[in-house]
Amino acid sequence: MQRWIDISNDRDGITWCSLDAPLVESGAMTANQSGTWSGERKPWLKKTEPSSTVYSWVMNNHWFTNFPLTQDGPVTFRYRILPHGAYDAATSNHFGLEQAQPLVHIAAKNNAISKTMVALEGSPSVSVSVIKSTAEAGAVIIRLRSVSLSDEEVRLTWPAGNPKRVNVCEKEEVPGVLVNNSVKVPANGLITLRAEF
Repeated sequence: MQRWIDISNDRDGITWCSLDAPLVESGAMTANQSGTWSGERKPWLKKTEPSSTVYSWVMNNHWFTNFPLTQDGPVTFRYRILPHGAYDAATSNHFGLEQAQPLVHIAAKNNAISKTMVALEGSPSVSVSVIKSTAEAGAVIIRLRSVSLSDEEVRLTWPAGNPKRVNVCEKEEVPGVLVNNSVKVPANGLITLRAEF
């Protein structure tokens, strides 16, 4: 999941990250066009024009539900902004990940994690977006995300110890094709791996 947007021209821009309100619209408030209280329907947009205007839907109470259109009490919404020069997708993606998934601190006498489970070599446009355990002991799901405009080949290294096998998951995190330590991540896409230790 992407938790950032970037607004740039060819020289300058900002990467904007919303920590508490993930619904965002660009240009105009159009998400409510599919219907109105009077029953009038407008067509869904087929294209969004480039714009430097961003709307953060902090409350999802505009929809036709049984929730009131008010919110009692104070609420807090946090945003992070990274000013930058020319746009770089890898830098924006890393910033978004750092803000949405900050480091977790733990009390420990020694280094609790001396070696990372997996590291990537090859393209700064590909990053690990998810590492999670599976229902079965000894296996993890690893999701790689690319923000490159072309397919990217990356090499996986395993500083904490090599897995017995790594498979690409085509759907529902079910292991498919066996891979070695090199995988191709599609342009602006994801690939899901299952590693067994």
